[in-house]
Amino acid sequence: MLARLKIIHEQLLTGIKMLEAVVQQATPDVADLTNARWKLSRASSHRRKFLADHVYPALDHLPPSDSRRLEELRAAGAAMLGESARHIAAWSTEQIVNDWPGYQRASMAVRAAMRSRIAAEKAVLYPLLEAAERAGS
Repeated sequence: MLARLKIIHEQLLTGIKMLEAVVQQATPDVADLTNARWKLSRASSHRRKFLADHVYPALDHLPPSDSRRLEELRAAGAAMLGESARHIAAWSTEQIVNDWPGYQRASMAVRAAMRSRIAAEKAVLYPLLEAAERAGS
């Protein structure tokens, strides 16, 4: 499970870099932008589903200190999902084309938040999953 989560995180980071490359262009390339946003959204959705279906259930019986950290991570993930939905809704393709510099700034903030989220997941989940895998073997 940990190995799969690491792959998912790498796929997300690759998607973030892909979007970053598109957003750094002087003018928007709508096809590249649409493709990069779609791939990143899909990878993020896949991660959320994997966490909900596999990781969180596997960590159901943690000591209170670890359980609290896991719940904080879950709550932050739910909040981030709301922020992501608002970002996507606010930045339609038409809006992006009309305000490319604004989208570049907004996208930078979202990408930074996604990188922070991945770092938080690594810090909390990797040690917990490693311990669970050791206990299970």
